[in-house]
Amino acid sequence: MSEPIINRLFLGAGAMKAGTTWLYDLLNRHPQIYFTPEKELHYFYARHMRSDILSDQSRLENVQRKYLKFDPARARPLAIRDRMRRNANYLDGQVDDHR
Repeated sequence: MSEPIINRLFLGAGAMKAGTTWLYDLLNRHPQIYFTPEKELHYFYARHMRSDILSDQSRLENVQRKYLKFDPARARPLAIRDRMRRNANYLDGQVDDHR
């Protein structure tokens, strides 16, 4: 049985200009570390300012435009499989605090 995902979860939070992009780029180069396609989730912005950024239409556009592109000559099958699973979860229904 595989290890629960929460045991492997790392959540980084930081202010603008605090080195978060540098850390993301550095860790993203490691072959055993997987990141979601969206570096910045803007959770509070979506929750309190613009709920439409997580609408069904917006999520479909994000997947089509950004998340399903890859180079077959360079891609790793396991990484693409994980990306497809993540996209399926991302599109699986309404995004709210209970999912």
